[in-house]
Amino acid sequence: PIRATGVGRERRPRPRPAVPRWAIGLVLVLALVAALYALGNRTGNAPTPTPTPTPPARTPAASTPGSGATGHPATATTTPKRRRVVTLRFVPTGSVYVCLLGDGRKLINKLVLMPGVKQPVYRARKFTLTLGNGDVKLVANGAVLTVPQVNNGIGYELTTAGRKILPAGRRPTCA
Repeated sequence: PIRATGVGRERRPRPRPAVPRWAIGLVLVLALVAALYALGNRTGNAPTPTPTPTPPARTPAASTPGSGATGHPATATTTPKRRRVVTLRFVPTGSVYVCLLGDGRKLINKLVLMPGVKQPVYRARKFTLTLGNGDVKLVANGAVLTVPQVNNGIGYELTTAGRKILPAGRRPTCA
């Protein structure tokens, strides 16, 4: 049988995709942003957040006559949160020998750092390190610590409490 084109044919609507194209694009953009954020935090480029100062804790007042048997309501005393780990990054200004132990493990073993080469950020509760000379700056918890020029090396212990110079017998050796 001959019939005219388009006559007698039913038009079927196209099936819609299960997920709209704009949703797929949005997911890809969010994945890219998350990947860049994770990469930035991994390399230590993100600034270290500074702790916000907490107001001084109030102590409960003693019971005074006329204030009732309980006195003033007691307020919870809060202690400021202290950092539990130290973050450490080396910024070499010349070639410098480094031996670094973090929590007793060797993190840098007999390495000579060169200026202009970006160094990773190390994290530990306690660092002990030996430096061959003063051609390096230490960035500990965001604070820049200078190292004096020395001929026979210098050793440090870094904790959340601060930096302490180690005598020659207590310096780590990475031989």
